[in-house]
Amino acid sequence: MFLNGVVSGIGKLKILNLLVRSCSPTPGTGYYYSRFRPGLGSVLVFLAILSSGIQYAIQLINRRRDLQRIERFVRLGKAAGYGPKGIPTEGKRKVRVPLTELSEEANRGRMIDLLVDGSDVYMVRHLFSGCFAA
Repeated sequence: MFLNGVVSGIGKLKILNLLVRSCSPTPGTGYYYSRFRPGLGSVLVFLAILSSGIQYAIQLINRRRDLQRIERFVRLGKAAGYGPKGIPTEGKRKVRVPLTELSEEANRGRMIDLLVDGSDVYMVRHLFSGCFAA
């Protein structure tokens, strides 16, 4: 046996004891099949549940970020639409607010058009806004 030449004394006894206790050398004992071994179906179900949970967590994070971004647009739109005094004006007013929280130079013209009507703020949507311009 290869172990006799490599390991001797107490180390040999420990290794042999580990081999005997970990897997039964006698055939027909059923040790290998007595443990729970998941099949293909249970593995697929587990992976589906795990991936659904991860996707749900990511959606919650994105939802919170999107709501914060929309609240920021509404806050900036009202501030721009009401003017320096912060008093709502009569009628509709079209304002431009930056798309990101960066400085004006960093935004490089990336603005969003909003329509402020009293206490309501709407997004103005331009069809064909430079998409096909030559």
